[in-house]
Amino acid sequence: TGASEPPRAALVFDLMARAGTKAMAVGPRDLTDGVDALLKLSAGSPMKLLSANLKRGGKRVFDSGAVFTVGGVKVGVFALTAPGGYGDAEATEITAAAKEALTALGPRDVTVLLAAIPYEDALVLARALPQVDFMIQSGNERGTVAPQRVDEKPPVVFSSAQRGQALGKLEVRVGAQRPFVDLADADRLQQQLKTVDGY
Repeated sequence: TGASEPPRAALVFDLMARAGTKAMAVGPRDLTDGVDALLKLSAGSPMKLLSANLKRGGKRVFDSGAVFTVGGVKVGVFALTAPGGYGDAEATEITAAAKEALTALGPRDVTVLLAAIPYEDALVLARALPQVDFMIQSGNERGTVAPQRVDEKPPVVFSSAQRGQALGKLEVRVGAQRPFVDLADADRLQQQLKTVDGY
């Protein structure tokens, strides 16, 4: 969202809201034109902008998180911004901010972290946040990579860093005592079986 392309930024923001996006992490690219420009862009939108660690004048600029009820399930969502300076705002250290945001969320059935931080930092952070079920990372252009569980423990880490060029779907069944399954892997296996059957 550079200064030379405000129409594109507004279009992308509008499309996300129209697609039913409930919340988004405020990331470095969103802050290219400064906090005030982003606040103006998001005014009146049903989509919540979240960041547990972005502060201006010592105060948090956006809500750290929110709880949404989906199909009777309470989904707690919170977000982090990559540490650094963004004009007159600053994103502080992520681990302490994440733990504080988790406490503030209150009761929920599922916990999702939207992490607009480098992928490597997301994997390190995952070890410190076993209370999180799913972490969706963005912030560097890695393309689509397979979901990961660091040390085979929660959270499951997804990378969505494609600058809005791809959509993904995560199906969650609360209370189901089943292992995590990547449907893309299941589809590839089915294709391989069809290939074998064809010989």
